[in-house]
Amino acid sequence: MKNEVCIVSPEIIGPHKNGGIGTQTYYLAQVLGESDYKTTVLFTGVCENKNASYWYEYFRKLNIEYVQIDNLKKNNLSIYGENWFEDRSKLVYSFLKKRNFDYIHFQDWEANGFHTIQAKYRSNEFDNTLITVTMHSSMEWVKQAMNWVDGGPVIDPKLEWCERYCCKYCDLLISPSQYMFKWAIENGWELAENKKVISNCFEKLIKITSNENRDLKHLIFFGRLETRKGLELLCDAILEVIQDHPKSIKRVSFVGKNGVVNDVSGDRYISNKFRGKGLNYNIYSDFDSFQALEYLKQQNGVIIMPSLMENYPYTVVESIENDMLFIASNVGGIPELVDENVLFEVNVKSLVDKILHLEEIFNRKINHKYSKVIAREGWLAIHR
Repeated sequence: MKNEVCIVSPEIIGPHKNGGIGTQTYYLAQVLGESDYKTTVLFTGVCENKNASYWYEYFRKLNIEYVQIDNLKKNNLSIYGENWFEDRSKLVYSFLKKRNFDYIHFQDWEANGFHTIQAKYRSNEFDNTLITVTMHSSMEWVKQAMNWVDGGPVIDPKLEWCERYCCKYCDLLISPSQYMFKWAIENGWELAENKKVISNCFEKLIKITSNENRDLKHLIFFGRLETRKGLELLCDAILEVIQDHPKSIKRVSFVGKNGVVNDVSGDRYISNKFRGKGLNYNIYSDFDSFQALEYLKQQNGVIIMPSLMENYPYTVVESIENDMLFIASNVGGIPELVDENVLFEVNVKSLVDKILHLEEIFNRKINHKYSKVIAREGWLAIHR
């Protein structure tokens, strides 16, 4: 057996229905387990599906030890109570110091690694352990992306500080995109000297039969139904297209977990927007990650990802690796992933123009940049 690895995450596919952090955690654990590393996942979030015993057995069959943090304490941790993230970080630290991991992987979001990283930096604990932090979506970045300037959710400045601390004092700072390093520096972050861009992992764990007949008049929004994912932008573009070119769109699907747009739930925003417009649309907000992919492949329409701000979205990676047709906004790390011909600028005019020229776009050779082989090798390399 090779070295021991612990992945600490507030999300993972299975206990957590979907999300980019959970997807990366799941696939990374899969890669390490298959490569014969003794792999442990410490899940620090809320179990949304089944229970800890079920997931312990599920991951055991994948050669992965699963630990659910609320099982380490008699009373479940509070989610948004006072100092919840500090309490959680202390519990993570208590678990890790009892073990002898060679590698510990944290995520930036929610600062699970704060007390562990602080212990290594100040007290020389975990001397023989490489501690990494991956920059996915810090609270500060999310707040900026969601335009929570006034009237948005209250984010504890201490949590933002703790996330910054983790990214400064970890042994190795990882980002799936060059974009996120650039964003952090431009926003005054001090980053660890040792940092690397390593793509997020992807493994095809289920085989889905694709519909061979593509449908360019079926538009499919893929992502959380919220402001940051560009829900308003797409809805405005659709209304303009059906007004001036009604035969260009046959139907629209919205696939993604419910979010918020201007204090209104995403599904209600869609219903209000299209009421009385005669548009054939459906909302699928309860799919898990695999159900969403199955639906997308069976429909074989055109996926649209119009994010206003993005890092390294798994919706794009999954679309590439499943050979699905898609167009996406040219923001964040997306241009590092895709062929420039599928990109559009973040405005209604650019998106409308893309929708009206789908036939032309997909009748040419598309060469995307993402490689799951390179991603896998990048992650395995830091464990050698």
